[in-house]
Amino acid sequence: MQCTKCGQNLPEGVTFCPYCGEKAAAKSQEADEPLFLTEVRGLLKAGRLAVYRDRVEFSTSSAQKTVFNYDSLVAVRKRVLPTPAVLFITEDGCTESCAATSKNIHEVFLYIEQAARPYIEARKERLLAQGIKYSLVSSMGITGGILNISDDKVEFQAKSGKKETLSFQDVKSVSLYAGSLEFSLFDGGTRTFALDKESRDDVLTFIKKALEPYLAKRKAELLAKGIYYSFLSNFNQEGGTLNIYEDRVEFTAHSGRTVSTMFKDVRTAGLYSEMLELCLVDGSTKVFGVDTDEQNEILSFVKKAILPYVRKRTEGFSLAFGLAERIEINKERGVFHIIRQGGAVITQEYSLENIVKCQQDEPAGLNPMISGIRLGSKAIANKAAGRQGTADTEETIRSTDMLLTIRTGQGQQVETVRFGDFPLGMSRTSPKYAQYAAEAAGLMDYLAKNCPECERVIPAPPAPGISAKETPSSAPDDMDAQIPDSSDTALFTASAENENVSDIYKYIRRTTGYIHACQTPWVIAFQGSSESGEGMQMLEKNLAAQYGSNLIRLHGRQLSRPDLGEKLPLFIGACLVSRLGGANDGRAAKFGKAFISLAVTLISQGNSDGQLLIDAFSKDNPADPLEDLLKTFSDLVKKKCGGEKNRVVVLLDGLDSLAPAKAVGILEALEYFLGCEKCVFVIAIDYASVIRGIKERYGQDENDGKTFFNKIFRISFRPPASDFQLENCVKNKLEHIEMAADDSETGLYCSLLASSIGSKPESIDHLFDSFQLLKTLADREIYEDRHNRLILFGLLCMQMRFLKVYEQLVRIKASITPDMLSGLCLRESDIVARCDLGEEEKDGFCEFARVFTDIINADHDGGISLSECGMFARVLEFSSITAR
Repeated sequence: MQCTKCGQNLPEGVTFCPYCGEKAAAKSQEADEPLFLTEVRGLLKAGRLAVYRDRVEFSTSSAQKTVFNYDSLVAVRKRVLPTPAVLFITEDGCTESCAATSKNIHEVFLYIEQAARPYIEARKERLLAQGIKYSLVSSMGITGGILNISDDKVEFQAKSGKKETLSFQDVKSVSLYAGSLEFSLFDGGTRTFALDKESRDDVLTFIKKALEPYLAKRKAELLAKGIYYSFLSNFNQEGGTLNIYEDRVEFTAHSGRTVSTMFKDVRTAGLYSEMLELCLVDGSTKVFGVDTDEQNEILSFVKKAILPYVRKRTEGFSLAFGLAERIEINKERGVFHIIRQGGAVITQEYSLENIVKCQQDEPAGLNPMISGIRLGSKAIANKAAGRQGTADTEETIRSTDMLLTIRTGQGQQVETVRFGDFPLGMSRTSPKYAQYAAEAAGLMDYLAKNCPECERVIPAPPAPGISAKETPSSAPDDMDAQIPDSSDTALFTASAENENVSDIYKYIRRTTGYIHACQTPWVIAFQGSSESGEGMQMLEKNLAAQYGSNLIRLHGRQLSRPDLGEKLPLFIGACLVSRLGGANDGRAAKFGKAFISLAVTLISQGNSDGQLLIDAFSKDNPADPLEDLLKTFSDLVKKKCGGEKNRVVVLLDGLDSLAPAKAVGILEALEYFLGCEKCVFVIAIDYASVIRGIKERYGQDENDGKTFFNKIFRISFRPPASDFQLENCVKNKLEHIEMAADDSETGLYCSLLASSIGSKPESIDHLFDSFQLLKTLADREIYEDRHNRLILFGLLCMQMRFLKVYEQLVRIKASITPDMLSGLCLRESDIVARCDLGEEEKDGFCEFARVFTDIINADHDGGISLSECGMFARVLEFSSITAR
């Protein structure tokens, strides 16, 4: 049968055409028979339900009849609770319900769905002809209705008849959120429409594809204007639009005000609380709201854009002078800039040739309140020590400044560089003052050699010299001269953020000058464990040229081999006399240079005959053999000192390689000789080793260890070390094992090292040796995949630093789950709890695990997936080749 109006073939027995709604030709009584008939006896409604080919009729006992036609249906739904019913959803967004019972609801729904399907399909074809791809039951907030989706828009028709149209050219992105379709608009707004679970993925895929040409067109229009990104933002609590160009970011507020930030003025870029943070070379910071969907992509673009400017400002500036503020010099280009506020401020570049004058200035005089506090503190200290009188009137300075007069295109300008800032005042006799004076002298020397036309003005301070050290029971004459403990800043620290190994030589050279100028006797602690060995070698080379035979180098292992007990000072004295070359008079003539050398050699070789010689010497001098040996050493020192060789320098290395208690024993034995005039002792040992040694040897606490340290050492020195050294080291190691890694991957290697084994060279060497070994044994799947080799490197770090956790992971590798890995960074995780870690070690592991789990979660899409967990388990099993 065909429709008389539109000519479409009609299903048998229909009353109305499902395509145009025209009433069908008259039909026989048999054709209008119901497909299904049932009685409905519900609590709220009772009657008879009849399902026809084109409608559903519900007749109540009162002879009332409700008809549900199929010709305007969008969908049919089944409701079981709270009361069973079939729901008819029409194209105007309305929903009508037809009662059923719990016994027949499923059967009724099947008959109705089958009968209504031709009408629903016919409606879809009609909508497709109109360009509507999807017509779905939806809701917008609490308002129900129909959502029609076309190639260029979505249109929501509410039950009330109100329509809302959303054009795709206004849409920035679309996603699924909490079961709903969420549109993000360029004007900052959002629109959300609920969808059935069955259709969500298909609809989302269709809309994303439909958006592509609009987004591509908009991007092309922006690129034509030089804009790479454009989105709504805020700056200083003001809303507007942020446009990102190749050379700048430009914020235009709603008020019309424009703020531009040039990339050449940006020092660093980062994300802070979903904001783009730009730190400028003038020390200021600008923060802009950023599109969360593209924040990582935007940050990557900005970092790449500022990189050429950052490199120009920082690369090649290998020479630096100053501490609080510093002058960094690029020797190849002949330019310099000034670093202020700990690196937050970087001035423009100046040519070295344009320095007209360099003047060192040390302004004196303090704030009256500060002066009062100093004098009061000094008076209290003197009174406590039983000294008469008030504090001395020695001049104190507020700062050490270098005033640079620079020739520019606008004339001459003066830049003040504060090498040292002393709010509480600093005495020139303070040991700490030497570091600032050395920096100033280094700059003056450099300018004298490289900028001969520059006028150099140096103040004439009081005669140099460092006051004698007070005994432990007395208060120091200058508050600044107190010996620092482990928390104090070492005498010399890194002056540039971008230190490298060659820069350490600069500090060693200045330390050499300090050793030559300081008052004697003087004792320096050379701290820094891993750095001290290399630093002592460099220091020895520097000193050797000047002091020759007046330089003595001892090693802790030489002094620790014999178990001499109370005779250890005699052995150390014999070593010192022997290394100094002996003498032809005094006590040395009595037993001779050969005698001392023989005793030292035999004892160093573990031969008991050497100890017998020492014992024989003791018996030959029953009064006080040690005092006699001290006098011999002192006489030899005086004889050796003269001219430029005005002192004897003793370098003692290797104490940190001994048991802390034994190292303390050697220091106690050496203490007899530390007070010798014209002697400077430089001893490589860490403050922490001394504290542990005192505790092991005498059972005393840190305060006693600190007192001992301060009694032995006049000042402390620590070679500079920095993160940039670690980065350079990692780059060199990766290059050595022929592994290509970009800056991002190198940064992750550095983060893993910093949070595990630290920057000790020997530990890094050992780790990369293992890494290279595994590279030769690994499948290509591991080493050619960036993610997998980072996991392997992290596991090697765990082997070396957190072995208990590593072994626990190996034991349970077959049952590791994503949740286990995600929880590694939590103190209360099961794996951490099973390893019986101390509190400090537990904190250290959690910090490492935060870096490591972020690497395991390669796609950063939710948590760690099953595939990522499986790959981790395979790499873990492979890494056990090098496990201890």
